Amino acid sequence: MPLKKWKKKLKELRYVSNYISFASLINYYYPALSKDPLQGLKIKGIQYKIFIRRNSATDKMVLKYVFHKKNGWFHMPPSTFQLPGNSTIVDLGSNIGLTIVHFKNQYPSAKVIGYEMDTDNFNLAIKNCGQYKNVFLNNEAVWVKPGSVSYLKEQPNDAFSIDTSEKKGIQKMNKVNSITIAGIIAQYNISKIDYLKMDIEGAEKNIFKENDLSWLNYVDFINMEIHHENEMPLEEYIRILKSNGFNAWKDTRHWSAVLAQRIVV
Repeated sequence: MPLKKWKKKLKELRYVSNYISFASLINYYYPALSKDPLQGLKIKGIQYKIFIRRNSATDKMVLKYVFHKKNGWFHMPPSTFQLPGNSTIVDLGSNIGLTIVHFKNQYPSAKVIGYEMDTDNFNLAIKNCGQYKNVFLNNEAVWVKPGSVSYLKEQPNDAFSIDTSEKKGIQKMNKVNSITIAGIIAQYNISKIDYLKMDIEGAEKNIFKENDLSWLNYVDFINMEIHHENEMPLEEYIRILKSNGFNAWKDTRHWSAVLAQRIVV
């Protein structure tokens, strides 16, 4: 192997060894050594092994985003906000469950409720989160009304988004049940959401354009990734949140996210 490639490999090894334990590095780098469709990996500071799909570049990318602290742990609250030990955390867009795993290791007493609309991601999230208590996972899309929605599944992709164009014929659309945030609050009889993480690939625009945002009254802190900023800029989300009793600002740890904390009078 040329020296340049060796240096690149060594640099990558140093990077991933910051969050993957030494015992799991061989399994991470040489997935072909096993025929198992899943790779079990031990992550530093995480109680149980996590699983990603073998040879999935997307799962490896999600793994890096969630567990490498250099990335800023975008999904976590900023250091200025302290969650109580028995928090209720709602994770909208749970993907393969790694953010929930991280929440439960940082806040073991928290109740975590997650929603993921893609069935394959959801099933892997069940496996990753199955050993943790007080975790509730749902295979539903978060949307502006209950019922069902469609999305186009293109692999490899972790960013499945709801498609409202009702295209027919050329590409197969996947259907999944949908639920509103108000419906989630009612379903779990939630009196307060201490921390709401929202990464729902553009559906946030439709939700925040709704006239009824009364569900915000139940939320203490929001961490929301914004998609399609050209259609609805971050400043508009910040304006809406401020008008509903929050202090809101752009997250400096992330290229396109808004943080908001309820103002206590």
